[in-house]
Amino acid sequence: MIEAQARYALQGIQALRGAPGIRALDVRPEIQTAFNAELQAKLGRSVWATGCSSWYQTAAGHNSALWPGFTVDYWRRTRRLRLEDFAAGS
Repeated sequence: MIEAQARYALQGIQALRGAPGIRALDVRPEIQTAFNAELQAKLGRSVWATGCSSWYQTAAGHNSALWPGFTVDYWRRTRRLRLEDFAAGS
């Protein structure tokens, strides 16, 4: 998964290098909200959300550290950076 993360980040860097005047890519809030809702729904059905206490969870029980699916699903989701999911910052 780290290779997929690195490739995805590199695509963001390359997009910035190819766009003069744009210094940042910020995930659009509605994209982040929808993505997090999907993750939390999947994580809610996992062993990590069924009474387990672990370092994966915040004190409030929120899990933001685990991917709730197969590695190949993560790979597919990060295969291509979707610039339309981002707002460009200067």
